[in-house]
Amino acid sequence: MRGYRKNKMKSTRGCLPRCLIHPCIILAIIGIIFTGYVYLTEPFVEDVAQYVNPANNYRILFQTVGSPDWPFGEVDVRIKLLNDKNKTIELINTSLQNDGKTAQEENISIKWFEQYVEVILLSDEQEDDIYHLYYH
Repeated sequence: MRGYRKNKMKSTRGCLPRCLIHPCIILAIIGIIFTGYVYLTEPFVEDVAQYVNPANNYRILFQTVGSPDWPFGEVDVRIKLLNDKNKTIELINTSLQNDGKTAQEENISIKWFEQYVEVILLSDEQEDDIYHLYYH
């Protein structure tokens, strides 16, 4: 019977997966922290509605910025007046007291006039806000 001879060299076959676990965990933690930082510092902007003036092709863009404050809080909104070349003419940042709901198309009313556009913000828990945005 032949004698069993132990291999004195250490096997590296199983080291590769084990050696990659810690760096992967560290990278995942860094990724989660970075994503949270970006989410908190760069609010998500979503288009809610867009209205076009047929006379001059100027547009009103109604956007929600971030999510509503929880619970039953206000939601930040943005109103942009854009010219026919897609350049921002006027910008209004404000908020709606809307019982914790996101901004919707029902929260805005638009009236086009010769020199300006009238924007009325409507919500459940506050009086209507009226803005006049001039074409310049």
